[in-house]
Amino acid sequence: MIARCGVSVTKDVKIELATTGVTVRKDTSLSITATAEPIPHVICLNDVRSGKLENEYFSGHRYSWTDFYGHSFVQATGVASIIFSNGRDLLVGDVHGRSFRTLVQSWNRGVAVGVDFHFQLRRVFWTDTVQDKVFSVAIDGSDTREVLNVSVDTPENLAVDWINNKLYIVETSVNRIDMVNLDGTSRVTLITEGLGNPRGIAVDPTVGYLFFSDWDNLSGNPKVERAFMDGTNRLDLIKTKLGWPAGITLDIIPKRVYWVDSRFDYIETVTYDGLQRRTIAHGGSVIPHPYGISLFEHSVYFTDWTKMAVMKANKFADSNPQVIYQSSLRPYGVTVYHALRQPLVRNPCSVDNGGCEQICVLSHKTDNDGLGYRCRCMLGFDLHPDGRRCIAVQQFLLFSSQNAIRGIPFNLSSQEDVIIPVTGSPSYFIGIDFYAQEDIIFFSDTAKDIIYKQKTDGTDSAELPAAPVAGAGHRRKQGALTCVLWLELAATPLSQPDPAPRFIFWTDWFRPAKIMRAWSDGSHALSIVNTTLGWPNGLAIDWSSLRLYWVDAFFDKIEHSTFDGLDRRSLQRINQMTHPFGLTIFGGYAYFTDWRLGGIVRVRKTDGGEMTVIRRGIYNIMHVKAYDAHSQLVEYLVPVKLPLEEQL
Repeated sequence: MIARCGVSVTKDVKIELATTGVTVRKDTSLSITATAEPIPHVICLNDVRSGKLENEYFSGHRYSWTDFYGHSFVQATGVASIIFSNGRDLLVGDVHGRSFRTLVQSWNRGVAVGVDFHFQLRRVFWTDTVQDKVFSVAIDGSDTREVLNVSVDTPENLAVDWINNKLYIVETSVNRIDMVNLDGTSRVTLITEGLGNPRGIAVDPTVGYLFFSDWDNLSGNPKVERAFMDGTNRLDLIKTKLGWPAGITLDIIPKRVYWVDSRFDYIETVTYDGLQRRTIAHGGSVIPHPYGISLFEHSVYFTDWTKMAVMKANKFADSNPQVIYQSSLRPYGVTVYHALRQPLVRNPCSVDNGGCEQICVLSHKTDNDGLGYRCRCMLGFDLHPDGRRCIAVQQFLLFSSQNAIRGIPFNLSSQEDVIIPVTGSPSYFIGIDFYAQEDIIFFSDTAKDIIYKQKTDGTDSAELPAAPVAGAGHRRKQGALTCVLWLELAATPLSQPDPAPRFIFWTDWFRPAKIMRAWSDGSHALSIVNTTLGWPNGLAIDWSSLRLYWVDAFFDKIEHSTFDGLDRRSLQRINQMTHPFGLTIFGGYAYFTDWRLGGIVRVRKTDGGEMTVIRRGIYNIMHVKAYDAHSQLVEYLVPVKLPLEEQL
């Protein structure tokens, strides 16, 4: 039988009753069939307004639903449970605030923060921002597993793609959204540019949409964004009246996004297209500091740091939310565990991996019988132009920023990263170089004043066996700025019988600014360029022509000369360069980093033409190097401490 609560049914809605079950249709696009088998819970389907059913209750039956493609959705059984972090462990209980118990205790004094589930697999996933790890556990509290534990930094939230069996993870301190398999394999960076402080995340794999909140993107304004689940086609849903947008949840049937704002103290909702914005609850006395949020039937469930509680409110409007659990610690993430929240659709990646050689990712574009998909590649590979195969990458751009050391393709690629990003919190990465024969990268972290090395696959990370280097890169110390520049040692190949002297080059910003050269033992130092220089930086060598390139951040230009400083030329055809910093040469192009753009730009190395922005929106980008596994000449890393001017 059907029980109703505020149902508004238009003439195009058809309800059929039979001895074998109940069918509800609207424009033949949705059918719900209930069998005679009882279940111990009343299930509420919320489909909001516009001629759709509101709050249709199917009491005492198991039911399944199909869409107009004939795809089976979900078979709902059992009662709904609420799972949340009490500020340390994960607790589980019913949605009415009864029968709470510990689902899993945090490991090693960790703190459970973000939480989501996979109903079909009966598993719960959570993040731990103290241990910087992602875990999973069976719904009965058994079989706890580590899912991700390498190069993870402040994993504040996560979302489960229950159709394609993927995890989407927000790493707040390094401004990154990653995707991995449920066991942590096949990691892919989806979004990392244009983020400032990402927080909440939610996915709807029935339509291929990803939603996330960002407290402080590079434009300086908080946002709620939508993207395709492959990380492309980003769209600003909300840009106004936002303070600290945090937790996000979805109402899949009416296709609405709900979020909490921890600064302006409210819960609001919009459609998937950013329309029909509504306030559900607001005010410092009603919802003083919300953090996490979930939704089930006609209620939203949220955690509040001021009230130290898990609370429940009507999803349409509520001025008096109900406390269902009082915590002694700050509660974090919350989710409602029930099959209704994860309806099933046909997975386009399920047959032959969607035709993808490596990774098949859901997407919104409807070019594959409804739900779209895109092929992606594992770390160490780039996508072939055919969009399906993957090509091993042995040449890529290695660059540093405050938050990460990353490797990306030289071209305009959908592949965000080709190596596991090097991250750390706190960090300020600047100096970078590599030794291709052993697949090792070297980098400096000025937040710790340490120089590190590690493999490009993220293994064998170690400090260099030397005392900490003060100012290993750039750092402020007693009001002044000091620098250790990573300098290339120019050399002829060692196979030559009588090699020419090997040089080191460095820049000096003290007036008059100059570019210096010395032999590799430090002798025979001399100034090779000392006129019309402002802030010379980013030295790079073009081995094919044996010329030295540099950028000047004061005069905003790129110049080059012979190793003797002769035949000095500038790249005149660069249209716009606002604050260049790092520089590298590869093939026929020069690649430079630009601070104001927050990006990497490619130009012809001969005249500066063919200007192309390879990446933009990278927070505090620094140096860039062309990593080539085959053509690297003999190089060494020589730290040289030089004072820099305060303007840097």
